[in-house]
Amino acid sequence: MNAPQPVKGQASSEGRRQQSRSHGAPPAYGLRDLLTEIFYNRSLVMATLMIPIVAGIAASFFLPTIYDVTARLLVLVSREHVAGGELGSAGFGQSFDAQARIVQAEAQILRSRALREAAVNRIGPEKIYPKIAAGIGPDDPNTLKIKAAEELDQDLEIQLVPSTNVISINYEHPSPQIAADLVNILIELYLTQRQDIFSDVTPEVLTEELNRLEREIVDVDTRLASLRELTGVSDLDVQRAALIGRYNQLETQQIGAGVDTEALFAKVAELERSISRIPETVDLFVEDGNTDALNNAMDSVRQLEQERARLADRYREGSRFIREIDERLDVARRILETFRAIRLDRERKGRNTVYDSLLQQIILLEGERQSVEAKLGALESALDITQKQLRDLDDAESSYRQLQLKRIVLVESYTQYAGRVQQERLARALESAFEDPTIRVIEQAQVPVEGRNIRIQVLFLSFIVGIGLTAAVIYVRAISRAVFISAEGAHRALDLHVFAIDEKRSSGPLNLFMEMNRLYFMLDPPIADDYCVIMQIVGAAPGEGSSTIAREFALVAAQQIAGDVLLLDLNTSGRGQFDVIAEELSDRFGDPGPAEDTTVSTRSLWRASSQALDQGRQIVDMSLHRLGASNLIVSRIDPESVAASGTVQLSTSDRFWHSLHGNFRLVIIDSPSLIRNYDGLTVSKRADASMLVISAERTRKPVAELLRDRVTENDGYVSAVIFNGRRRYIPSIFYRLL
Repeated sequence: MNAPQPVKGQASSEGRRQQSRSHGAPPAYGLRDLLTEIFYNRSLVMATLMIPIVAGIAASFFLPTIYDVTARLLVLVSREHVAGGELGSAGFGQSFDAQARIVQAEAQILRSRALREAAVNRIGPEKIYPKIAAGIGPDDPNTLKIKAAEELDQDLEIQLVPSTNVISINYEHPSPQIAADLVNILIELYLTQRQDIFSDVTPEVLTEELNRLEREIVDVDTRLASLRELTGVSDLDVQRAALIGRYNQLETQQIGAGVDTEALFAKVAELERSISRIPETVDLFVEDGNTDALNNAMDSVRQLEQERARLADRYREGSRFIREIDERLDVARRILETFRAIRLDRERKGRNTVYDSLLQQIILLEGERQSVEAKLGALESALDITQKQLRDLDDAESSYRQLQLKRIVLVESYTQYAGRVQQERLARALESAFEDPTIRVIEQAQVPVEGRNIRIQVLFLSFIVGIGLTAAVIYVRAISRAVFISAEGAHRALDLHVFAIDEKRSSGPLNLFMEMNRLYFMLDPPIADDYCVIMQIVGAAPGEGSSTIAREFALVAAQQIAGDVLLLDLNTSGRGQFDVIAEELSDRFGDPGPAEDTTVSTRSLWRASSQALDQGRQIVDMSLHRLGASNLIVSRIDPESVAASGTVQLSTSDRFWHSLHGNFRLVIIDSPSLIRNYDGLTVSKRADASMLVISAERTRKPVAELLRDRVTENDGYVSAVIFNGRRRYIPSIFYRLL
């Protein structure tokens, strides 16, 4: 793939940012990425894949061989399959509409719990299900039988063959003999139980129903007798008529008593109005006594005493009526005593006889009114009692009518069932004499010779589980990995073109030279006579190989360009490019010569702090040296001047960068790593192209992304990423196929 060409000249900031991201769509995930992840995590992949497989292999050795047995029964329709329905109902004597329902009924008999338990008991639950027997123990045989029968219900398959009258019985067991014996015993027990159900002269259902009806009739008769005894009524209609007549009579008396009470109230009110207008005493002109008033009071007392004697005969002493007459009698006696105590004025005053007569009438009317009110209360009590008796009679009548109706229905049903029993006796006798059996065993269970097991299925499932688990592990490792292991992954993460240098090729000088030669032709910098192309090589962290790549790339460029090439070393600490070439690589690069006399303003590249200048410290001294007779020139920073200058920073002046034009065709900048200092970011906006160096399995993704973003934010143009130390995890045989 060809990377974009470095931009000649200083483009706008926005244009340079857009160029840094105009590298095309990242490569999609493919087979190479998958194989890379697999072989990179080969130890984990093998462990993850083999654990389920080994577990499946181990489990397959413990899986028993299962033997299947099958038996088939043919159901023939006969009169015994006629359903009588509910006796006494409209559906009496109706038959099944479809033979399928008959076959289903026979299948239900086969599925009955009693048959399963009998078959289990015949063979022995500990032989059929030894694991269940081992878990329960010999001390609880009933629980063992129940559990074995429930397990048999799960294992036994009773199916209806479609569109036929055939029932298929399937069973599987590790023992072929037990499997065959169990099915045959189940069929034998089924035929026996079926014979008991259908061949009884008086069917059990009819007999039980007759007994039940008889018991219910006796129960209804008992309840009717109890109801008569409880209510004391033998004829409900007569009792109801008597109570209604009594109620009407009491209601009439109540109305009459109410009218009398209102009339007495009116009379008393009229007398009270009259007596209020008559004086109690009158003037007497002759000597007279109170003989008449006294006689009247005495007559009133005698009348009240007679009334009390009459009431005492009807009511008990202390009742409300006796108390009221006693109160009236006390009032009359006090009046009498008053008359006796009156001392008459024989000359002027005396009692008014008219007043006394009216007062006596009021007293008599009040007594009569109270008597009527007492009668009215007694009538109300009698009405309440009669009404309650009517309600109780209604409840008793409802229960009585229901019991009578139920008895009629029960007697009718009993009569019909008795007739049905007689019919069934005759029909069963005829069928047993002339008809063939209705169930035919068309295939008995045979002892199987060959069994089956699921070892292959278990192994296949364990393999699938292993693959799925491995895929999940690979996916988790891939998304959680913080470093780069492939050039494609770096391209997707950084959205930049990536040039990969294999680990083996970066080890030897010749291989590294060939890789840099390939990188040069891929970048193809536009070399011109009137312009100096500036290319920056910078790494995120020390030790990623950016200085080695810059040196080798400069050597290749010097051989391809007909002009001077400058290797600009901006590292102010440690061994610089000049020292490495002079001490170790002079046989390949040539011996560094003396400082070149050029018009490049080397002292304007650096600036010291104002504090250092005030103290008389000098600016960093940098010189340029030609390597042998080649066109490659390397810069050298005097370490003594660096120590003397204190804090050293790159200058923001353009003087140095302008002085490069006319002296060099190409400048390769070996920038310090981003972690060491930020001089590389300062240079990025001066360079025509920047190449980021990241190390396989070492450079963290956030650090590489930070370096890319910082270069772009400083108006730099990132042309490519050099992926150094790439390892080929995929074997060569697979690479050839890819």
